[in-house]
Amino acid sequence: MATSFSQLVAQLYGKSRRARRVLARALFVSAFVAAAVALVGPLTYDEHAHAALNDATLRWSWWGDQVVGFDVTAPRQNLFSLARDLDRVIPLVDHGTVHRSRMLGFANFVTRGGVRTVGDVIRWFGIPLTAQQARMLQPCRSLDTLREGEPLLVQADPYQYGIASWYGPGFHGRLAASGEIYNMYARTAAHRTLPLQSVVRVVSQRTGRSTVVRINDRGPYVGGRIIDMSYDSKQSMGMGDLAAVYIERIDPTALEGDCP
Repeated sequence: MATSFSQLVAQLYGKSRRARRVLARALFVSAFVAAAVALVGPLTYDEHAHAALNDATLRWSWWGDQVVGFDVTAPRQNLFSLARDLDRVIPLVDHGTVHRSRMLGFANFVTRGGVRTVGDVIRWFGIPLTAQQARMLQPCRSLDTLREGEPLLVQADPYQYGIASWYGPGFHGRLAASGEIYNMYARTAAHRTLPLQSVVRVVSQRTGRSTVVRINDRGPYVGGRIIDMSYDSKQSMGMGDLAAVYIERIDPTALEGDCP
C-alpha cells in the first residue's frame, strides 16, 4: 500500500511539473506578444517601416506560412500587422461627438485589411456626410498614411442658418405632407423647401450637438425659423423649444464608389 501511495505521489508531482512548464511557456508567449504589441506597433505607423517588417517576416518564416488559417507572410496577417492594428486608435470627430474604437483595428486584422481606408472608418461608425465633407475627408485615403493619433475631422458644411423649433402633441397621428402619419417619436422634421424624404443634419450653434433627421413635412411658417423638428429629434439634441442651428444636406451616395 505504501509503495502504491508513493508512486501516486510521484505521478502527481510529475504531472504538476509538466503543468508548470506548460504554464510558464504560455506566460512567456503572452509576454512576448504583449511586448510586440507595445514596441512594434508604434514603429509601424510609417508605411515604409510596415512594408519592411512584412518583408522581414517573409524572409524569416521558417515555421511555415499557415498558422491557424492565417498566412503569416502576408500583410495584415502577421504579428507585426496585428501589433500595429491593435495599437492604433483612430478618433473620428463628428461635430460635437468624438468616436473611437479599438475594435476597428482588430476588425482590420481579422478581415485581412477590410478596414483600410478613411471611408471604411466613416462607414464603421455610421457617420452620414454631405458631398463636400466626403471630398474633404478623402474617403479613399489609406489609413497607413495617417500619423499616430491623427484624428479624422468632419468639417462643418452649413446649408442654412436659423432657428429650429419643434412640434408634437397637436400633430401626432395626423397626416404629414409626405402622405405618411406623423410620429412625434420618430427622427423627422418639417422644412419649407427641401425635397421630401431628404436627410439633413441639424447642428446646435451653441453646443455643437447634432442629430440627423428625415424631412417628411412642410413648415415652419413663422418668420426666422428654418426647421420644425419632431419631439424625439429635439430631445436628442438636448434643446428647448427654440435653438439657433444650422442644417447640412446629407448625400446618401457620398461614400459610394470603389477606391483604386
